[in-house]
Amino acid sequence: MKFFLKQSTETKALFTVSDSLGKQVYEVTGSISSLSQRFSLRGEDGNEAAKISCVHLTPEIAQYSVCVGDGKGEKEKARVSVNPSARLRPVAIRGVKWRFRGSVLTRSFDLVDAESHTVMTHGRCWNTHGDCYAVEISEEPDTLLCLSIAVIVDSTVVSGVPTAIPAG
Repeated sequence: MKFFLKQSTETKALFTVSDSLGKQVYEVTGSISSLSQRFSLRGEDGNEAAKISCVHLTPEIAQYSVCVGDGKGEKEKARVSVNPSARLRPVAIRGVKWRFRGSVLTRSFDLVDAESHTVMTHGRCWNTHGDCYAVEISEEPDTLLCLSIAVIVDSTVVSGVPTAIPAG
């Protein structure tokens, strides 16, 4: 399944998510501050499909919690730690057996499972959808968690949190 994640210029939405036909299927709303972040991934019907909360442990390191569900039966699916200046593991994921491979700063990455099968790819897209990022997800049940992780990485870059770039 292919989606397009685009930073929104509207005051209400932070990001919009469109399907391969260009139809908006999700909207990401929330707030970003120097101490915390909260995001809500909402479907076309306006209902919350996933919730992301964040606490900044240091100016560079953030810990995210991703809950997927309808608000009643939601459960935590993953914890995601992001440290863009880390050399070996800029993004660590717990709760699923996936690992991050790529770059936070360029927003070019993929997620792979324990057998190194690609779960999701994320990269810059130049097409009719404008300046956005293409997200391709292998399995439908992983859609909300994958889109949530894509939002986490993208918001890390967009939020302007200062990070050191490792030398060499």
